[in-house]
Amino acid sequence: MGSHKGAALIIVLMLTAVISVFMMTLLGSSRMSLDVAVSINRNLMNQLEFESVKSKLLMEMYTTSFHLIGPSTAFVYDEEQPSKANLFGRPFVFSQHNIEIQDQTGLVSLQPFDKDALNALLAHYEVDEEQRIVISEQIEDWIDDDKFVRLQGAENGDYEQAFLPNNKAFQSVLELSLIPAISMELYDRISADFSLISDFSLVESFVPDYLVDLVSDSQDVDLFVEQRSGSVNLEVRGIDEGGYPSGYFDISITGEEKVNSKLTFTIIRSLGSIKPFYVINEEYN
Repeated sequence: MGSHKGAALIIVLMLTAVISVFMMTLLGSSRMSLDVAVSINRNLMNQLEFESVKSKLLMEMYTTSFHLIGPSTAFVYDEEQPSKANLFGRPFVFSQHNIEIQDQTGLVSLQPFDKDALNALLAHYEVDEEQRIVISEQIEDWIDDDKFVRLQGAENGDYEQAFLPNNKAFQSVLELSLIPAISMELYDRISADFSLISDFSLVESFVPDYLVDLVSDSQDVDLFVEQRSGSVNLEVRGIDEGGYPSGYFDISITGEEKVNSKLTFTIIRSLGSIKPFYVINEEYN
């Protein structure tokens, strides 16, 4: 009789252990699901917040003269802290978020291809003259519609992929990484400095601070950067030479505290439509 009681006790203990393990596993799974749900909810709330800031920013840009003549007045959403809005990519505060707006005419044009600006950009990144010539000629071979190879260029047969080069205008800045003379290291350094949708040469007023030497004499660089350092009533330099905003803007929004969250998008000017602009390449991360 005693042995039966002992066996029953052992069975009860085993069942209790199994149920405990099951409950612990279930509890752990529930916690994980809860953490995932909290993370998703936080991410959605952040996205909504960024979309709200984006809407306010676009409203301010396109219901004022900002998109036509530049930052002549402070954004009304930041009356307590006057805005240092600009179109050359310098961060400024708007609605408690950090904003960067880069006019495409301050970047090196790939379409149409601005050979002189490319050469100046590569020199800025200390690429030697011989390599600059090779890169330039390979880009020209990439975009022309013939199969004739330049002296230091590259045509079909010089690429591992049989279908390259495209022999047409660039469709993406990423295509630069396929140019044989451009290493991934160099591509990572220069890729943010190109525009695909600008029909203009570099406009000094909109060139980023770190690239001002592409359009100014070395002795004028520091003075020019200092002159445009944050005045709300910024006078657009070179306005008689086509210095008005182009209507093509790369924009990024980051939270002052949520530094890991970022919303980027591009504004392109609308032509032949009642809509003043379109938003493309929107990405939140």
